[in-house]
Amino acid sequence: MCLALYKKRKATNDELLKILLPLIDDSALDEDAIQDILLELRGISRSHSDIVSQALQRLLQRTLQSVDGHPVADKVLFALVMHMRTVPDHDTCINAIRAALDEVAACEGYNFDRTSQTEEAIRAVEAMIKAPDFDRKMLLLATSLARDTQNQTLLHAVLVALLDTLKVDGQEDGDQQKITLIRCMVRLVLQMMEEEGADLRRLVPILMSHLQAAHVVTSKVVKEGKELAFGNDLSWLWRSAYNAAVKGVGVWMENELTSMFGIASQLMEDSSAAALLEPETDIDSHRVIASFAHVAGQYFATRDQPQSSIRTLGLRTFTSEIDKLVTLAQKVMTSKENDQEEMKRMSHIARLGLIYKAEILSELQDWDGLINTLKSMEGMQYVLLTTYEAFADILWKNKECPVHVLYAGFETILRLSSDQGVMSVQKFSRWLRAICTILLSGGRDADRAKALAYTQQAIDLLKEHGDITDTESDQHYPDSERSWLLATAFNTGVQCTRSLQKPEAKEWFEVAIALCQFVAGSPRQKV
Repeated sequence: MCLALYKKRKATNDELLKILLPLIDDSALDEDAIQDILLELRGISRSHSDIVSQALQRLLQRTLQSVDGHPVADKVLFALVMHMRTVPDHDTCINAIRAALDEVAACEGYNFDRTSQTEEAIRAVEAMIKAPDFDRKMLLLATSLARDTQNQTLLHAVLVALLDTLKVDGQEDGDQQKITLIRCMVRLVLQMMEEEGADLRRLVPILMSHLQAAHVVTSKVVKEGKELAFGNDLSWLWRSAYNAAVKGVGVWMENELTSMFGIASQLMEDSSAAALLEPETDIDSHRVIASFAHVAGQYFATRDQPQSSIRTLGLRTFTSEIDKLVTLAQKVMTSKENDQEEMKRMSHIARLGLIYKAEILSELQDWDGLINTLKSMEGMQYVLLTTYEAFADILWKNKECPVHVLYAGFETILRLSSDQGVMSVQKFSRWLRAICTILLSGGRDADRAKALAYTQQAIDLLKEHGDITDTESDQHYPDSERSWLLATAFNTGVQCTRSLQKPEAKEWFEVAIALCQFVAGSPRQKV
């Protein structure tokens, strides 16, 4: 009431202080009393800013001096900070806040109540940047407060607000400032994620959004052909993204892991494209692993979705991403051919990428693409027999696969596996049987001629491996396949005889006779 009368008759600063300071000194320290004082001071803050500053500092001192005042000290501290942001003199503002924080730090038994004040502080920061008289120095002040009180949530909100102001300023060094801020935010979020009981469901998406923002900035700089002045920051960012994803395996949601590895790969690509000299020596290897994890995660997620045009489009996109992945893996293998561990890792990823691509193309019924992918493997020394076997299974199991595609696929598999020296006699026998079955089912002379040539090739192989009796060996020609070859050659010769194609019949019978020596108990004399 007394303060209201002084305000009504426009009292001087000295007169207001004479009523305010005793009021503060004699006031109770419960929440209601403190709230009343703060409301009174807010009412005169515009007309008597200096007086309010002194009064709030006096009130803070009083609440800190008494244990009874500790529960409300945080409200007074927050009110002081929010008031000081309106002071035009930035140095005065900073000094006042620093003095207040020093008093807080020196007070034993007092802890800043982060939980109750953080949300209110964040709302105040958001309102601050929307104010017409906004000054970025006020955000720097809020940053100091958050850091000194070790309030990571508030500090993060202030840094986000600072980044938002940079997005609209258009300063010449704005990109550098953005990356610096983003790095600070990423480091802060990573620290928050390490705390016991951290809310990963909330923090992981925040971390990804900051790293994605870094990619947006750097990709723009690269596209514009500008010199990247924050290469070290970018290196730190992609490593942080990659390490966070690796650490999140088995902990994060699968879609989060997939996205984080994708972001890490993007940042690595930006770093390589913007490198002033040679890219970092290990960046391509890490990029292959990150890209593979990203593509594989997306592929598995899409594969389980119901049929739709969006799903089909997504699958087609994966084929081009796999091509990039395989090309990059081959680049690493070329540059690190003396590193056996790296070669083993990269070749395994490349093989899996080729198999995933074959599965996708088979599902899309892109038969030309599948056969071309198979043919492109010619000369790839890292391709193993299991890779060709996977392609054969993919072709054989798809009931929609046309016969001519099946034949072309098995023929290519047979040729490449033989040329590259990775052929298994057991696999060869089964693939040859599939090819001959397809050829002979058509009943055409040209197809039978091809089947005859393959059968003769089988005889050559039997001459070399026919005496291997260990049925577990890959080089053993299975007895069932030998018997099938003999029966097929003899029956085809009989068919040719009936159709009066005697020269061809003679060739088939000669093949059957040659096969008899490799088939136990065969009726050689009858043949």
